Amino acid sequence: MRRIVVLLAAQVCFGQEWDPVLSRLAQYETKQGREVLIELEAQVRARPKAEAEERLIAFLGTRATAAGKAAACRHLSVIGSEAAAPALGALLASEDTVEMARYALERIPGERVSAVLRNAIGKAPAKARVGLINTLGVRRDAKAVPLLAKMEGDAAAIAALGRIGTTEAIAALRREKSPAAMNALLTAAERQPPGAAFALYRELTMPAAPLTTRVGALHGLAASDPDRAIAPLTEAMKDKETQGAAIAALGRIDRGAALAALESGWKGLPPAGRAQAIAAISRRRDGRESRAIREGLGDAALEVRLSALEAVSWWGEPTVVMRLARVAASAEEAEKAAARAALERMPGPAVDNAIVKGIDENEGPARLELIRAAGVRGAPGAGEVLLRIAGGSDRALRREAIRALRECAEAKQIAPVLELLKAAQGEAERRELERVVSAALRRSPAASVSIVVLAYRAAEEPARRASLLAILGQSGQAEALPLVEEALADPSPEIVRAAILGLTEWPDASPAAKLLAFAGRTQSGAQQILALRAVLRLMELPNSRPAAESEGLLAGAMRLAKQPEEKKAILSLLPRYATPGALTLAEEASADEAVAQEAKIAVERVRRALLQ
Repeated sequence: MRRIVVLLAAQVCFGQEWDPVLSRLAQYETKQGREVLIELEAQVRARPKAEAEERLIAFLGTRATAAGKAAACRHLSVIGSEAAAPALGALLASEDTVEMARYALERIPGERVSAVLRNAIGKAPAKARVGLINTLGVRRDAKAVPLLAKMEGDAAAIAALGRIGTTEAIAALRREKSPAAMNALLTAAERQPPGAAFALYRELTMPAAPLTTRVGALHGLAASDPDRAIAPLTEAMKDKETQGAAIAALGRIDRGAALAALESGWKGLPPAGRAQAIAAISRRRDGRESRAIREGLGDAALEVRLSALEAVSWWGEPTVVMRLARVAASAEEAEKAAARAALERMPGPAVDNAIVKGIDENEGPARLELIRAAGVRGAPGAGEVLLRIAGGSDRALRREAIRALRECAEAKQIAPVLELLKAAQGEAERRELERVVSAALRRSPAASVSIVVLAYRAAEEPARRASLLAILGQSGQAEALPLVEEALADPSPEIVRAAILGLTEWPDASPAAKLLAFAGRTQSGAQQILALRAVLRLMELPNSRPAAESEGLLAGAMRLAKQPEEKKAILSLLPRYATPGALTLAEEASADEAVAQEAKIAVERVRRALLQ
C-alpha cells in the first residue's frame, strides 16, 4: 500500500524534476529504505521512454553509488535501446558494476550492444568473463563465434557456441571433440530445421559420444523425424546402455512401425528392458491388442509379469480374466496383488461378463478371486450366481459371495437373500446379509421395500423381525419409515431397540420428532438414552424444518437429558437453530455447573448468529 501511495503521489506531481530523484539515487545504498527506488520507478513510468533512457544513461556517467547505478541498469534493461550500449559498456570494466551492466545489456537487442559485449571479453575483470560469455550465448550472437572458437577447452565458450547454434558454431564444436562440446552440439541441434537436426542427432548417437549425450540424441531423433528415427532407435534398443531411452522414444512415436519394432524386439531384451517395452506398448493408443502384453503375463521374470499385469489393467480384455484369477489365487504376494488390481480395474462390460461366467463355470481358489473382483467392481449380472454360492456349503466361498452381493445384488435378489437371512450362520453373517438387502434397496425402485415390509409383517420370531427392522433403517427408504416408527410401540424390548437403532441410521432428520416423543414416554432408562442419542445424531443432519421447530425439539431433548455429555451435545447444536428460544435455553443451562462452560459458548454463538 505504501508503494502504491508513493507511486501515485509521484505521478500526480508530473512536473517534479528528475534531478531531486537522481540526486538521492546517487547516494543510495541497499541498506536504506526503498522510497527513492519507488520514486524512480514512478518517474520512468511517467516519462517518454526516450527521455527516461537519456536521463538514466547520463546518470551512469556520474559518481553515483554502485547500488544507485544498479537501479538505473534494471530500468535500462526494460526501456533501453542501443543508445545505452556505450554507457553500459563502460561499466563492464569495473568489478563493482560489471554484473549489473551485463544484466541490462543481455536484454537489450541490437548489434551495437553485441559489439560492446564482444569487445569487453578481453577487458572485463577475470571473474566476470564467464558471465559475459554466457550472455553472448543467450543472445545467440553469431558474430561472437570466431572469438569463442579461439577459447579452446573453455566450458563457458563451448556452452555459448551450443546456444548460438549456427553452422560455424557447430563446426567449431566438432573441432573440440570433447564431452562438453558434444553436449553443446545437442543444444545446437534443437535450433536446427528438422533435416539438419536429425543428421546432427544421428551423429551424436555414435559410441564416441558420452552416454548422456547419446540418450538425449535418441529422443531428439524421435522428435525431429519420427519416421526416419525408427530404424536407429530399433538398433539402439539392442544396446544395454541406450535401450531404456530407445524404448521410451519408440513408445512416443505414433506410427505403426514403431509398435512393430517394439513387438519384434522386446523378447531379446533383458528383464528390465522387456518390462519397459511392455510398459511403453501399453501406453500407446495402438498397443491395446499387442501380443507382447499377453505374452508378458507368462514371462519367466517377475518384473516383466508385473509390468504386463499393470498394462492389462488399463484395457478391457475378457480373454485374460481366468488367467488373472489363477495368478491372483496362486502367485507370490506382489504378483497376486497386481493380478487382483487388474481384475478390479479392467474396464468394460465384456470383462464383467467374463468374470460372471468364470464364477459360474469354475471351482477352486480362482473362483474365490473372481467373486472378490465382482464385488469390488459391482459387476452387473453377478447377483444370481453369487446368490447360489452364498447358499452353498463352502464357508470361504459363501463368505466372499455375501460380501460381493452387497455391491451386486439387485431388486430381484432381495427376496432370496431374505430367505438366506433365515438360515444365517452366526451373528456376523446375519449382519452381512442385512447389509446386502439394505444396499440392494438403495439401488432399487422404491416399490422394492414392500418385499421387506411384507416379510416383517409375516415374521413371528423377534430376532428375525429385529433383523428386518435393521434392514429397513439402513435402507433409508421413505416408504419404510412409518413401519419402523410404528415398531417403537411394540411390546418386545428387542423390537423396540431394533427400531431405535434403525431410525438412528436414517439418512435425514425425519424421525427425530417421533423418537423424542418415544423418549419422553418410555419407562426404560436404557431405551430413553438410546432414543435421545438417536435424536441428537439426527439433528446434526441437514433438514428443512423451521429453526423454531428444531429449537423446540432440542428444548425437549434438554428436558430429558440427564448426562452432561448429552446436554453438551444439545448446547453444541443450538447455534445451528439460532432463535430467541435457543438463546434462552443456553442461558438457562449456564446455571448447571457440569455444562456451564459449554453453555456460555453456546450463548455467545447464538447471539452472534441472531445479529447476522
